[in-house]
Amino acid sequence: MKYLKSYKVFESVGKINFPTYNELHDFFVELEDDEITKFNYKDDNNGYLFFPQKWDIHTKSTLYYDMTWKEKNWHEEKPYDLLGDAWSDFFLDPVTYRDKAWLRRRAEWINMDDVKSKRTNVKQLGGEGKTFEELFIENVERGLIKAFPFIYCSFNIFDPKHLDLVIERLKMVYEATDFRPLFGFWKEDFVDEDNGDVITLINSNLYLVNVTDEEYKNLIEIFNDHKLDKQVTNHFI
Repeated sequence: MKYLKSYKVFESVGKINFPTYNELHDFFVELEDDEITKFNYKDDNNGYLFFPQKWDIHTKSTLYYDMTWKEKNWHEEKPYDLLGDAWSDFFLDPVTYRDKAWLRRRAEWINMDDVKSKRTNVKQLGGEGKTFEELFIENVERGLIKAFPFIYCSFNIFDPKHLDLVIERLKMVYEATDFRPLFGFWKEDFVDEDNGDVITLINSNLYLVNVTDEEYKNLIEIFNDHKLDKQVTNHFI
């Protein structure tokens, strides 16, 4: 049974379900107690992954204008910048868009921590309007922007022999929250300060996503550069 906690990111945006640190940390307590590795995550280290056709300042400014002043039907607008396309065609779907290399180059991430920071700055300056980031998230939640929930976490470096234990805990996370690993593991060589031997350990900057099975398979094609990532994600297909 999923037990995600719901909370408001800020007043102007609806409830978004992301796991909290405490909810995730419970799965990794034994690994920490056994001094295998340490789990690292902050409650705002999450957000959405999306694939725009381009993402320059002018395009974002035009999008901000349309989301602000054409609130209900902004996604049907065909600004000059898009050369005849509507906003509804601007955000690419990795399931139907076949050029995975191009999608990798187009990948963008909007982080909740940054969204909150921008909102705080506006309030401090006495502003009342919604920020670009707030409107963007609202329209993701409305289903008008194709985007994929992610959380970002990491583990302290650990011995490769313990990888299966880490994967087992990540499976528990997936069963409880629907978030499963996309990419972010790699092997790294270190020099033992005691004897000078070179030892290989696993490091991580790990992204987990909450997506359908079909979306997951296509995202794996985009991001699985490392053999180690493929070894991990094979357990979640």
